[in-house]
Amino acid sequence: MARISDRDGVMAELVPIMAAVFAGFLLIGLALPVLPLHLHLQLGFGPFAVGLVTGSPFVASMLSRIGAGNYADGRGGKRAVVVGLIAAALAGLFYLGSLALLDRPVASASALFAGRAVLGASESFIITGGVAWGLSVAGGQNSGKVIAWWARRCLRRSR
Repeated sequence: MARISDRDGVMAELVPIMAAVFAGFLLIGLALPVLPLHLHLQLGFGPFAVGLVTGSPFVASMLSRIGAGNYADGRGGKRAVVVGLIAAALAGLFYLGSLALLDRPVASASALFAGRAVLGASESFIITGGVAWGLSVAGGQNSGKVIAWWARRCLRRSR
């Protein structure tokens, strides 16, 4: 395999952006292992409702991606990432709110559904903003490096 060169130090400039995106995805994935169990065992919902709540971020992400791109283009990638991280934290407040409603399973699941939808939108802002931010830092001549930053870091570690 050919050695990947980083003569311009682009990867060092991208590390803080990668850290912000990693933090966002950590927030997004943190509840995923326990969410289906909570919905099924504690709230008593079946597989359809579990799938609906669990999958709602994917629809929200798809619907919010263009808006996130417009925001990143207009206000900057860094601001878009910050908005995404704040939205992810807001989704956590919806999760906490759902715990206060355990005695009302439909209301609790609805709060989780709303939180998951906010989380999906936050993902759009985090990843779209992260790419836009990376492109503004590294320049268009390094667009391939920016878009593939995770794969590149993994390649370096495997050597």
